[in-house]
Amino acid sequence: MNLLQSLLIIAIFIFFSSCEFSSKGKWTDSDKKKAMEQINIAEKKTSSKFSLKFKNCVVETLESKYESFADADSDRMGAAQAIKDCRKKISEKGSWSDSDKEAARNDLKRDITDEMIQDCIISSLENEYNSYFEVNTDKTSENTEKLSGIMMDCLLNK
Repeated sequence: MNLLQSLLIIAIFIFFSSCEFSSKGKWTDSDKKKAMEQINIAEKKTSSKFSLKFKNCVVETLESKYESFADADSDRMGAAQAIKDCRKKISEKGSWSDSDKEAARNDLKRDITDEMIQDCIISSLENEYNSYFEVNTDKTSENTEKLSGIMMDCLLNK
């Protein structure tokens, strides 16, 4: 094999090894960017506000299930399921995870047996705080007053 053939083989090898290809669980940066762009478009179309944590969860979920963004984009039901899965995992103001709602309900059950009052309190907390963890970790007097107000509103408006 002469020098020219060797250089040609090396050039072809370098070209193909430098090309990025997505695979399940390991998308290219380009595919991840395309997925994030689609989430941003959906966010604008629905007048929603998604946290970066939520958006990253959706991209990571899609990446773990599909070979590429093109595959994920062609399966609308799969994308919808990824969103549902992330909504269950990620809490944010106005949209707590199922586990946060369950933890709040379990804590409330000790003192409040009326489910309508529990629902009122959980709904109010969900609209005021990013997570149940945030409710429990803010020990300021302002937060204590806010929590008391929520409790009283729900108890009095039964």
